[in-house]
Amino acid sequence: MISHAGHFLYKIQKYPGIAGHSIRAILTFASYFYHLVTKARQMAFSLGILKIQKMDVPVVSLGNITTGGTGKTPACIWLIKKLLEKNTRLPVLISRGYGNDEVFLLRGALPETPHLVHKKRVVAASQAIEKYGRNICLVLDDAFQHQYIHRDLNIVLLDATEPFGFGYTLPRGFLRESLYNLKRADFILFTKSDMVEKEDLEKMRDRVRTYTKAPQAMATHAFSSVHPLGKQETASIDTLQEKRLLAFSGIGNPRSFIQSMEKKHLFPIEHIAYPDHHKYTEKDQQEILSMAYNRKAEALITTAKDAVKLNGWQNSNLPIWVWEIAFCIQEGEDALVKKMEECLATYN
Repeated sequence: MISHAGHFLYKIQKYPGIAGHSIRAILTFASYFYHLVTKARQMAFSLGILKIQKMDVPVVSLGNITTGGTGKTPACIWLIKKLLEKNTRLPVLISRGYGNDEVFLLRGALPETPHLVHKKRVVAASQAIEKYGRNICLVLDDAFQHQYIHRDLNIVLLDATEPFGFGYTLPRGFLRESLYNLKRADFILFTKSDMVEKEDLEKMRDRVRTYTKAPQAMATHAFSSVHPLGKQETASIDTLQEKRLLAFSGIGNPRSFIQSMEKKHLFPIEHIAYPDHHKYTEKDQQEILSMAYNRKAEALITTAKDAVKLNGWQNSNLPIWVWEIAFCIQEGEDALVKKMEECLATYN
């Protein structure tokens, strides 16, 4: 596996010897200052030094307390489809646009849903109201830390495979801010809950309850289909069962990609993991194909999030398969839908 910063953090947690202890000490020292900055920022919002703007329409926020990998994009698609089912207000998605892959995925899955991308979400929100009127519901993508817009429903996603970011803020761990700030959440949504033992999941839920009394739901990101790159026709997973597969991805939690395949009894001979939102180049393609030939791979496999950035790769000498997942709430869906209905009803 080719490492990047995220994998380094995973490895360094238990790296032995003086070297591991020294690196962890340095990162812990740096995390202390990061924590002070986020704490000061939160205090500025609490004291009104940094202003929170209230919109004249319902606002739902979907975000994380850790960096990437929670499965937020499929959850966002699910949320907007639920809002569309209500048929009361037009959902308008607001993104900052960190990764074009997520923008492409969201627009592809929700072609009829307006999607505004702007580095300042307040500007995008105002533009949405001006363009589409007041019979809308704003959906803020990846906005738990973005507090400049008041939200009526604040949903936080926690990846059950690593919900607390090793207990440290960046760069020692994956936390964007202190776990104590989960008190701002109105709803907690555990993702990938099927990838951990039930006993461990219950311990996580209990720990979250020490920070917030917000209701919780359990969701899975399960395999839904597989298809050749550039084609929509799905194939039976049996097609891949006996093949030597080389996997590659550029997502926040690459381990979950491999775990989802292993649950379907697919075991790639190698996994090349790039940073989240990685933009693939011709050099990357050559690197992947070179490793595939060296390992005698018969096919390549990647995620739907990566597939949208592989223009021109359809002509590769090796077939490329796209692994699709489906977001499903196994427990607590009714509670979340009720929260959404209450949010919409506030402005009726």
